[in-house]
Amino acid sequence: MQIQVDQMVGELKCFAVTLAALLALAPGAPAETVTFGAGTNQFSITFNAANDSLKMGDTEILRSDYTKYYALTQSGAVYADNVGRTASETQCRINGVQAVDMINWLNTSSGLPAAYTFNGAHNGLVNWTRNPRAKFFLPTEAEWNAALALNHYAPGPCAYEWIQDTDGGGGNLDGVDDGKAGKTWDDGMGSQWNDTGFRVVQVPPPPGPLDHFEVMASSPQQAGSTFSVTVTAKDIDGKTIDSDSTTLVTMTGSTGNVQFDGDGNGTFGDNTKTLSSGTFTIAARDNVVESATLTASGGGKTGTSPAITVIMPLQAETVTFGTGANQFALTFNPVTSAYRVGNTEIPNDAFNKFYLTTKGVACAGNAGLPLTDAACNVSGIEVVDFINWLNTSSGLPAAYTFNADHTALVNWNRTPGAKFFLPTVAEWNGALASISYAFGPCIYEWIQDAAGTGGYLDAVENWRSNKSFDESSFIQVYEDTGFRVMSDSSVSLTIQNPFDAWIAGAPLTGFTDDPNQDGVANGLAWLLDGSAMGNSRTCLPVGTTAAGRLVLTFRCLKASARGTAALNVQYSNDLGVLDAWHATAVPDVTLTVGGIAFTVTPITASDYQTITAEIPLSAASGDGKLFGRLQGTQ
Repeated sequence: MQIQVDQMVGELKCFAVTLAALLALAPGAPAETVTFGAGTNQFSITFNAANDSLKMGDTEILRSDYTKYYALTQSGAVYADNVGRTASETQCRINGVQAVDMINWLNTSSGLPAAYTFNGAHNGLVNWTRNPRAKFFLPTEAEWNAALALNHYAPGPCAYEWIQDTDGGGGNLDGVDDGKAGKTWDDGMGSQWNDTGFRVVQVPPPPGPLDHFEVMASSPQQAGSTFSVTVTAKDIDGKTIDSDSTTLVTMTGSTGNVQFDGDGNGTFGDNTKTLSSGTFTIAARDNVVESATLTASGGGKTGTSPAITVIMPLQAETVTFGTGANQFALTFNPVTSAYRVGNTEIPNDAFNKFYLTTKGVACAGNAGLPLTDAACNVSGIEVVDFINWLNTSSGLPAAYTFNADHTALVNWNRTPGAKFFLPTVAEWNGALASISYAFGPCIYEWIQDAAGTGGYLDAVENWRSNKSFDESSFIQVYEDTGFRVMSDSSVSLTIQNPFDAWIAGAPLTGFTDDPNQDGVANGLAWLLDGSAMGNSRTCLPVGTTAAGRLVLTFRCLKASARGTAALNVQYSNDLGVLDAWHATAVPDVTLTVGGIAFTVTPITASDYQTITAEIPLSAASGDGKLFGRLQGTQ
């Protein structure tokens, strides 16, 4: 086998050890600096990123680096041909054996296998086959030729380059057709050319065999909601095994409550999925409030996620605006993921009451329209006026700032501390999957045009031109354009405690008082839809047994309507003497929490719901006794 050298016309400088990223990397990819050796003989080489397939970059190694390598491997000896030469020049005057020795050492000193295998006499190679687990190599002729456009020359006498001669036929080493016969090296490859250096290609090793799975899911998650779990096959070094599209993986949860949808058909219960290019994403859910880990198993290997906290579902927020006959409430659904606005569309009833409160008249454009229809026939100014009023009437700053004559906005900057806003383009587009439409003629939506360029308002292709408005011109009224409002859950409102409003006028207004002496304290009577002065005993829970469980059935306020109060189901097998009362908050959705199975039935158009709470027989004493009760706290 041979390696050839060919003269470069007019070039008296040297390519020494140049390391560059091979393979098709994206333009602008960062360079990688690798440190070799130790102590005074430590040196670093920066592998410039390639910007195209087979482009090697332009990093060259100086004599000072080769001198340190030589001292490290030759018991401190100094490379003779470097004596008296400039350390900042590139390294020439080495033979083929020396070139491959250094390349093998770059690998083995980094904990990798040698790139090439020598014969027993160490004066030739068995062949030019590259070890697939190595990282540093001599360039092939194709790699060298493709790299010419990127290479530059450091100072030094070198005019030729050693390259990997895979076909043993020799040829040009520097890729320049200069009409001169190329030098060659064969199996002996010990010849030393005064003007010949060498360059090194960095090729990241392929991943090794499957060692473990990386399992990732965000935390916290809401009970009963679907979330994504990503599983990735990794080797022992943490590299993704992107060649694996056959391993069947089985998913399990540490508590047994996590369900998976492996085939993606929306039905949970199938917990297997096959890797695709070393990874996959699988849908999961957990109906129980708890902490759980997720484990992937396949190919004889496993991997477990960090702990995932499963929390109670977020509750909708209902806010009351206005007073007296013009009072109205808006319910803002929780934001369940990025850019999910919910479905808080403003109806005519709410918009008319805003008009009556602020202008003393009803909105003329909505005259005769059903109050439950979405509020259309409104201009951009009226929309922003309404949103600003939602904030200011709640004791918060206006969301947006108008110009002096109230014909345009100064800009679309949202005021810090405000709570209610128009959705932006991104928020609106991201919300489409979860938005429902109120009755009415509206087919478009006013949105915050942060770019000031107008454009699509609803992102729905309905074969009609979409209206647009920016901060300088939004006085138009479009019959088919309504609007919707976002609520920032991080901004709190000071709202009267709902219990205080309910108990007002009673002779004793404390949460634990009992002015009517029916044995039911005010707070519990309020939570259970009782009366401040009437007999509330009929509101107390009804206890039964079913399938070995203690069942409590009752009517109560939804959590969203309890203010700061809490309603708990408690149980004990000896009335709290030795077995302390176990308390679990009553939820607003059907789920199992704290060992109690809650079935929740909302009461239409009401702040109340019917609850069935089933306490397991396992909580009973040895003789079968089990007691349950409700507890209200503030």
